[in-house]
Formats: sequence, structure tokens, C-alpha cells
Amino acid sequence: MLLTNQRLDKLAAARVDFKARGMFQPRFPEDVDPDPPPLHIGDDDNDDDDGGGVDEEVVGDVYLAQNPIRNLPLNGANVGAYLAVPQLQDLISRFLYQQSNTDCDFP
Repeated sequence: MLLTNQRLDKLAAARVDFKARGMFQPRFPEDVDPDPPPLHIGDDDNDDDDGGGVDEEVVGDVYLAQNPIRNLPLNGANVGAYLAVPQLQDLISRFLYQQSNTDCDFP
């Protein structure tokens, strides 16, 4: 019950945040804001044109699965058999060789 209340509080906070940012589409008449914020049409200074790489540090979060997969094989031959790719160990060896020998031309 505490977890449910906590999640409902987070949903309510998200809704307030979305309304403040103008990202909320009301479904009911009581949700309509009588004075919507003005639209900034023609403001080209802040357009994201994907003009290349990012010079400053990018901060982000990555969340991995909470439950690991159990009983997976640990070596290339067994992983290849598990995935039904019998040549996987050879492919891994070739990949690692190419990565460590970048001065050679490979077909």
C-alpha cells in the first residue's frame, strides 16, 4: 500500500511537471488551463539541427536489468552452441584479431 501511494505521488508530480512544461494534453475539461502559455513560433535560435558532435560532457544514466539471466555458458564455443551459431568462436577470434591488428587489410 505504501508503494502504491508512493507511485501515485510520483505520477501526480510528473503531471504537474508536464503541465508546467506544456507537454500535457488534457483529457477532461477540468484539466484545461484557461490561460495557456504563449507559443514561440519562429524562434530558430534554439533549434536542434544535429550540427555535429557534442563538445561538453554528456551526463546520462543507464539502467540494466535487475535480474541476471542464469546458467548461461561462459566460453565462445558453448555460447555458440547455446545461440545455435556454431562458428561464433571463430568469429570472435577474427574480430579480436582485427581489432588488435588495425594496420592490416582484411577482406
